[in-house]
Amino acid sequence: MTAPTHCGREMARHGTVGRLLANGTTIAVQRYHCARCGTTVRVRPEGVGRQRTTEDERATMRRLRLNSGMSLAAIAREMAMLGVYVSIPTVWRAVR
Repeated sequence: MTAPTHCGREMARHGTVGRLLANGTTIAVQRYHCARCGTTVRVRPEGVGRQRTTEDERATMRRLRLNSGMSLAAIAREMAMLGVYVSIPTVWRAVR
């Protein structure tokens, strides 16, 4: 993975942070620091955003809502049976 650039120069590595996802796995997120302006950014692996769910998990929630017409609470229960523990508002944000 190449370091991001900021203020016209490459940023320096600034540690690693563990990120717990909704399915119980922990991923490593690399942090980078700009020495010139003090900005710190996180570079997440492909498919993982700021949310605790991956893009694949959000796509599954959308399919359940659109194809089967399940309620948000039913989708949250179904995802829990798959090992992904999400709240009803999280399901709503994924399917809207």
